Amino acid sequence: MPDLLSFSEIQQQMRVHWADALTKFPEFEVYIPSAPRQEAAIRLLDSIESEFESRLPLSFREAASQWDLSRLELGCFGFATDGDYLARLLQLNAAIPGLEWWGDRDEPARPADLLAIAHGDPFMVLLDM
Repeated sequence: MPDLLSFSEIQQQMRVHWADALTKFPEFEVYIPSAPRQEAAIRLLDSIESEFESRLPLSFREAASQWDLSRLELGCFGFATDGDYLARLLQLNAAIPGLEWWGDRDEPARPADLLAIAHGDPFMVLLDM
C-alpha cells in the first residue's frame, strides 16, 4: 500500500497546482488547508467545549489541532472561511425557529449528543459528542 502524503506535501502540491488561480484570486487561499498555531487550536477547542458545555471527542480535538478549521473548506463542506470557527459553530447550532438542523422535533434545543461542525448546502456534517 502506498504511503499517504504528509500535510506539508499536500499543501505544497496544492500550491503548485493552483498557482495561477491563487495569483488571480488570493481569496482561494482558503481552499489550501493549513495547520493552526497550537496555542490557537487549544484556545478554540477549549472555547467550543465551554460554549457547548460538553467535551469534544479526542478524534475531533486531534483533527482540529492539525487542520485550521477557521479557514477550511473540503469539497462542498465549509467549516469557516472568515477566521472565526466558534462563531460559525454558534450560528450552525442556534435555535432559530424554522432553521434548526434537528428538524421538526418538538425539542426547542439542539440534541446534546450532536453538534453541527460544517455545512454544505443542503447537507450538514454532525459530530457525535
